[in-house]
Amino acid sequence: MEYMKIGQGLEFKEDLVVTAALSGSEKLIKKGDKGIVTRKIREGQAEVKVTTGAANGKLLIIEGSISDDYDVEAIARRLALRITREFLDSDEDIQKEIQDLIEASLDDYYL
Repeated sequence: MEYMKIGQGLEFKEDLVVTAALSGSEKLIKKGDKGIVTRKIREGQAEVKVTTGAANGKLLIIEGSISDDYDVEAIARRLALRITREFLDSDEDIQKEIQDLIEASLDDYYL
């Protein structure tokens, strides 16, 4: 059984309609849209933030095998990409160096 980790990216495998808890509005998550596991709610449930498509930014609860571990590589990659885009030229070598540094720091000090 493969566990999802906090910070791990995922791709939705089928279309799904979600309803906002407060407004009641419906959004379509299409097959191929992406999301990120943001936290473990309880055994077998995780919160996912949708990151693409019409439901971008929406949070939803999914069922599945959720680990207490963090996907350090994915988190470091997203941080490095954001830093590279915001402050530097989009140089892939610099981005990889930043990612490696963030990943090592997360491993050493936090996770």
